[in-house]
Amino acid sequence: MRNVIKYAALFLLLAVLPLGSFYYLYLGRAYFRANMKMLEVKGKVPAFEYYSTEGDTISQEKMTGNVWVTHWMSDNCKNCKSMFGKMDTVSQQFHERENVQFVTYTAQASSDKSAHYKMYDIDATAKRANWQFANGCSDAQFQQLFKAESYRQLILVDDSLNIRKYYDTNDPQSMGLLIRHLAMILPKEKKKQIVFEREKEK
Repeated sequence: MRNVIKYAALFLLLAVLPLGSFYYLYLGRAYFRANMKMLEVKGKVPAFEYYSTEGDTISQEKMTGNVWVTHWMSDNCKNCKSMFGKMDTVSQQFHERENVQFVTYTAQASSDKSAHYKMYDIDATAKRANWQFANGCSDAQFQQLFKAESYRQLILVDDSLNIRKYYDTNDPQSMGLLIRHLAMILPKEKKKQIVFEREKEK
């Protein structure tokens, strides 16, 4: 009986566990490949420059090196509340990442962030410092930049200004994919160097 238990344990250790580990590793790789397939480059964002609500410029030069999500919003858009809310939800989940930006393009020549928040019932006190508003961008200009097929889309752009995917704000599954894909293509954060107090005094 002891030999049976012994050989069963050896079989489990030498055969079952390695095979199980390989299977789960295979599933993980297949999962990653399937998602990367969805993120194949759809085109590159051409040169652009717009002013933000803070008076700074938003340009391809400044956005290079950042992974970002963007969409276009018409003036006084009555059907944009849901889309605006989805943008807000995603931006808050990544507000601590410096290399993630969210940009809302609007046709308005100039406006204030708080005015947009008020219009769409968004809590202005929430943390979302990485959400910018690019003013003075027409629908045609936005189409030229991002080739969006619908106003209800959020667009994922990687840190090399490649358009990766379009996401339907009316589809919860699509929004889940956006969050997953955004996390997948983010550049890895550099580990902060630990400096001891004695080293500071030297």
